[in-house]
Amino acid sequence: MLAQTLDSEFLLNNPNKYILYLDLFSQIDMTHSHRPASGAELKNDYIKAKEKRTIARLVVVITFIAALLAFSISINLLDNLYEFLRFYTRIPIAEVIINVAFILLLLLLFVTFKLWRKTEKELSELENVIDSINPDVLLVVDSDRNVRMCNRMVSRMFGYSVEEMIGQKTDKIYFDRRTDPGQKHEIYYALEREGFHIGVATGRKKDGGTMPLEIISGNIKDREGAVLLVRDISLRKRTEQVLKESETRHRILLNSIKSPIIALGDDISILYCNESFAEILNIEPDQLEWKNLMSIYPQIRRTKFFDGFMRVLQSGESEDLVDKLDGKIMRSRIYPTPWGILAVFEPTQSPFEPSEISEQA
Repeated sequence: MLAQTLDSEFLLNNPNKYILYLDLFSQIDMTHSHRPASGAELKNDYIKAKEKRTIARLVVVITFIAALLAFSISINLLDNLYEFLRFYTRIPIAEVIINVAFILLLLLLFVTFKLWRKTEKELSELENVIDSINPDVLLVVDSDRNVRMCNRMVSRMFGYSVEEMIGQKTDKIYFDRRTDPGQKHEIYYALEREGFHIGVATGRKKDGGTMPLEIISGNIKDREGAVLLVRDISLRKRTEQVLKESETRHRILLNSIKSPIIALGDDISILYCNESFAEILNIEPDQLEWKNLMSIYPQIRRTKFFDGFMRVLQSGESEDLVDKLDGKIMRSRIYPTPWGILAVFEPTQSPFEPSEISEQA
């Protein structure tokens, strides 16, 4: 269209011609255009262009005036400063003071540089120590649980880089570890009271996986925040589960044996006994564990079995004894174990004279 090819600069500089063009365009039937431009629209375009040009000129003028004003102020200040320094530097003592001040400034810069180098070295050593902690993750957090520092093991354990963890909350890598979710400041109070806190939590990796964690927290003296040592205890949990399953199988096996069996520690405490031995004492097996045999069944002290227990603990050699237990003549085979002794009893017909068998209550 002819109206769209007009140069805006030409129209702005020739407003009279522009009005003639407007009257002409308002009478022309622009059949080659999809939407003909009216004279009112062209007038609006002209007004908007003129306003933009005016604002631009105003900004240029204001900027120029501000620059001149700043230059004038700086010149005046420099002149006053120069006059002040020129007067006082003529005094002989002033030259000495200036030279001494310059030397002190150099010394201050040197000391500052040495302190900066020392701080950088200590920081580098600290980072090396933190990164050498393996395989645990070490975190330094503020009072709002935002991570301020961490070692590179965070990438191996959780899948996040050090850069991704800095500034993030600890919730990013593990769920709430409070034993009482209703106690908002449980861990904070523990740190204030004892200086450290040991707890467990469920960790969450970047890929969405989870794992059991043990978290040891230590308070930072004279600062708000804490140091966290995060440890993956998946292997420990699996080992505990295997041991628990193994213990359950052994308990089932030993309980299926009708002969009384008891395992004692070095201090004659009951580590384990099967149901047959618990029936002699008339107490449930789980209520006997870790109890001292002498306090539960003091009559055992007057038997040969007790003396045999003590000898096997000292010598580490097995013994085979016969005596009365719970009013019945029993044969016991006493074996040394890494934790103490294991005694297996079974009813028998004694080959000894009645006088050789201990009397029991």
